[in-house]
Amino acid sequence: MKRRNCNRASTGCCPASSWQDRNWWAWRSTGYDCWPGASNFQYAGPFTEAVLLGNVAYRAGRAITYDPQAARITDAPEANQLLSKEYRKGWEV
Repeated sequence: MKRRNCNRASTGCCPASSWQDRNWWAWRSTGYDCWPGASNFQYAGPFTEAVLLGNVAYRAGRAITYDPQAARITDAPEANQLLSKEYRKGWEV
């Protein structure tokens, strides 16, 4: 992740007259010119997947090996049924 220039005061686009102004511009620029937000999907997606797979392993009662490309558990076939469920008629995905 490469950080870009975030110093808006040095670019002349906003005068840094007070710490509140600088703080607001720093916050404003985080999603556009600087670091991505703390809850971006590139981080949150794999993190959520790992947490949910921990729940699957707990319910299966054993350690599991997950293949993310195939979205399947390779060493515990009985645990694959915990990755999805049957939806009621009219609620299919």
